Amino acid sequence: MKRRDIFKIIVATVGLLGFGYGAIYLMDGLLCSLRLFQEQHIQPGYYAARGVIEMIAGISFIKGFPPFVDLAFPPAELPSAATNSP
Repeated sequence: MKRRDIFKIIVATVGLLGFGYGAIYLMDGLLCSLRLFQEQHIQPGYYAARGVIEMIAGISFIKGFPPFVDLAFPPAELPSAATNSP
C-alpha cells in the first residue's frame, strides 16, 4: 500500500468522525426541540444547523472533495499527448 493510499484512508476516517460528530449535534438539536431534555441557554436551531454543516463537511472529506491528498502527495503527471502521437 502506498503512502498516498494510507493518507487518503486517514482523511476519509477524519471525515467519518466529523460526520458522526455532526450527527450527534443534529440529534441533540432534535431532542431539545422535542423538549426531551431541558437546559438553560440552548437553542435547538443552533445545534441542528451545526450538525448539518458538520455532516456535510464530513461527507465532503469522505468523498475527497477538498484535495488534501493531492496537496500532500501530488498525482504523477501523465505523459503529454505530443509524445504519444505517431
